[in-house]
Amino acid sequence: MARRRMWASLSLRLAVMLSLALVPLGLIAISQTTELRERYDRVSELNLRVSAEALARQEGMAIETALGAAEALASTYLPLAAPAAVCSDALRRLKGRLGQRVVFIGFIPVDGMMTCGTDGAPHDFSTFPGFDAHMTRRTLFVTSTEESRISRTRVITVHSPIWTETEEFRGYASVALATEDLIEGCCPDATVAEPILDYVLLDRNGALLDASREMAAVDAILPGEEERAEVLARPPEETFVARTASGETRRFSVAEVVPMQVFLVGSVPIGLPTRLDQLMPPNIYPVLMWLISLALVFAVVEGSLVAPVRAMADRMREFGDTRELRPPSATVAAMPLELRRIETAFAETAARLVQEEAQLADTLHDKEVLLKEVHHRVKNNLQMVSSILNMQMREAGDPAIETVLGKAAGRIASLAAVHRQVYSADRTGAVGADELLREIVLPLSQTLMSDWPAGERPGLRLDLAPIRLTPDQAMPAAMFVVEALPYLLAEAQPDADGARWVLVRATDSPPVWEGDMADVWIEVRRSGPARSEADEASGLGLRLIRGFARQLQGEVHEGRTEHGHGLALRFRAMPFSDAPPEIGV
Repeated sequence: MARRRMWASLSLRLAVMLSLALVPLGLIAISQTTELRERYDRVSELNLRVSAEALARQEGMAIETALGAAEALASTYLPLAAPAAVCSDALRRLKGRLGQRVVFIGFIPVDGMMTCGTDGAPHDFSTFPGFDAHMTRRTLFVTSTEESRISRTRVITVHSPIWTETEEFRGYASVALATEDLIEGCCPDATVAEPILDYVLLDRNGALLDASREMAAVDAILPGEEERAEVLARPPEETFVARTASGETRRFSVAEVVPMQVFLVGSVPIGLPTRLDQLMPPNIYPVLMWLISLALVFAVVEGSLVAPVRAMADRMREFGDTRELRPPSATVAAMPLELRRIETAFAETAARLVQEEAQLADTLHDKEVLLKEVHHRVKNNLQMVSSILNMQMREAGDPAIETVLGKAAGRIASLAAVHRQVYSADRTGAVGADELLREIVLPLSQTLMSDWPAGERPGLRLDLAPIRLTPDQAMPAAMFVVEALPYLLAEAQPDADGARWVLVRATDSPPVWEGDMADVWIEVRRSGPARSEADEASGLGLRLIRGFARQLQGEVHEGRTEHGHGLALRFRAMPFSDAPPEIGV
């Protein structure tokens, strides 16, 4: 029931219908947001790849320069027998032509004792990590040193093997480059994709050469050692997602710095949120906009339509209960034009209705006063006629005439009594048959049995159901009892138990069909043997009884049983508007 009342709310219905209408727009917005997010991811991947390639080209030029210088020195090998000073001076002149990033050039012989270098001092590289392996491998390689023994800075060194004309290996020509922040010098006319690109430089074996972060923190931007070879094997145009050595998921792109020798691996975090994304995912925005739209519509409908209509309904209900039209609230001026028209029409109709009801009340009061006066005069006239007949009876002098006049006066007096009970001031419209018959039968039976000896007086039994009758039906029904009671009371005899009694019963039967009216039975029965058909009376009383039955469009049944004799009146109860017209008796 509560759910049904909630669904009956106009605001809720409008909100639901509007939400259904906005569902296609919401789906389109979600689809466009998803597509935009995918485009953003593709643009981010492209920016990552372009930025990695730009950094690789920038670093590649420096390393390629160093590599070319190292190979040139290796091919024009200066005899180790040459004086160290002459060799070192030649290398210093070459260093000046190569640029500021070249911090050292030198020759490392097979035994590791360097005597020819740009600083002019001898150095022992035989203790250098991996020295023996490189002397055995005798191929071009690139190394990285966190703190160079010569320049005391972080350097990347290119080593080119030296071979004599007789294919004798004599050592390496080495050119050392100072490391620098590649991002600061990259792409002056372009914007590096956000978030800022992190990168590492790896040799062909996956050894770390340089990084955008401190060497101790490269695990956060570099795949694990087992995955580095697989990473370097990927094509440069492909970006991929992998976990770093520290467990963070990042998007990677690989670019060649020196073909087959040095590689740059750039990476950005996956799903790094913007400031808005930190609050909620982008796909939530259409849903949020949909909810906000519903809230706004609900507020507008509630404030502009439902609340004013509810206020008018309360005002109408209050007017219907109290017939008092209170002044409109201050929100009427803020109502839409159509609702203001309804409010104005209601106020005018209510005022006109109050005025007409007042006029009807005055008219009804006048008619009630007039009707009461009419009934009062009818009662007085009936009593006057009864009094006149009584006076005429006393002056008749003939016993037969006195008897006739006495019965006529009694009937008129009974009619006046019934009229007084039916049209009393406290009865309006429907009359209770049980109350009416009890009020008439009790005094009438006392009057009729006043001449009986005290030991022989019949007992009065009443079995009256609460039946509602119209005044037009109550009058002849009561007169039926008034005529039948003395008719049967005069013949009351003791029953099998030796008791005299008179029974007055009023019952009704339930209707057979819905909307149908009930059948009413009013019965007057006496004790004693039943009257034989040969002894059936046919006086004025019975003619009046049959006349009252015709007036009610009913039937009279004279019952003969071993328990007594009686008269029963059967008719159909009618509503007030369907009361049959009066029929003369």
